[in-house]
Amino acid sequence: MNKIEKISIKLIKPDPKQPRQEFDIPAMKRLIQSVKELGILNPLSLEKVNGTYLIVDGERRFRAAKKLGLTAVPAFVSDKMSEQERLIRRFHLQEQHAGWSALDKATAIYNIQQMLGISAQETAKMLGLSVTTVFGYIAAMTLSKRTLTIAENKKIPLDYLREVAWISKLSDLRKIKSELEDSLIKKIESGLVERARELRFYGQALRQTENKKLRNKILDNILKNPKFSPKDALDMAHLSSVQQIKSITGGARWLSSRIKRATEDNYGKYLSPSDCHDLEKLLARVRKFIDSAGYVLPKEK
Repeated sequence: MNKIEKISIKLIKPDPKQPRQEFDIPAMKRLIQSVKELGILNPLSLEKVNGTYLIVDGERRFRAAKKLGLTAVPAFVSDKMSEQERLIRRFHLQEQHAGWSALDKATAIYNIQQMLGISAQETAKMLGLSVTTVFGYIAAMTLSKRTLTIAENKKIPLDYLREVAWISKLSDLRKIKSELEDSLIKKIESGLVERARELRFYGQALRQTENKKLRNKILDNILKNPKFSPKDALDMAHLSSVQQIKSITGGARWLSSRIKRATEDNYGKYLSPSDCHDLEKLLARVRKFIDSAGYVLPKEK
């Protein structure tokens, strides 16, 4: 696929499985003007299939050429590929484009997983992405198309969408899924939710509140009160103290892993008397805190 060929426009077909089905109109106008003045500088990537050519990459350039009435376009041509080869190649080519939005990427990843019938872990390995990233994109695709469009227009980051999807998939909220998504997106837009992980507090309040009347009250506030913050939801569900404990224990796990590595690397020899004093104070406070819970360390056998 190193040689550039001139391919007749009449023989080229867009791929119906192309994840980018909508293109920014102003950007397309700029591209058409550029092609009119300079020609197609970046050849298309095509796949030869039974005497015709399937677009792997370059549909915007193809549309611009058709609009201008060009009869042929420059292209790199490859032989027929397997479904998996085509999906992977298109994904990596699209990754190089500035106009490749988070929604385009999410759609592509989701389509690859669904078409090939593979797990998120296998998808991540195949595309060279982290499993967490792939899980995030796949979760986002469970949101309504309207929500995804709004999120793309408002430039809402993927990690926020992942949390919105986690909340909106509650089985007993399916009837109001669109309304719930809309409310959460508006709270993000307004700046009420400053960090993506704070959104999870809404879900925790709904999941962990057993009192049906109180749960409905929390849900009603999420849907109708634009100033009802994630912390307000925790407070109403009487979960603020639980969240503080989770934050403390999460920090403890992080500190424990850091100290473990520092011990293995023999960094203890660099501790100053002041450092040792601070750590001793921390140990004393941790022990006092644990004792307040009435916890007794199990005896070793």
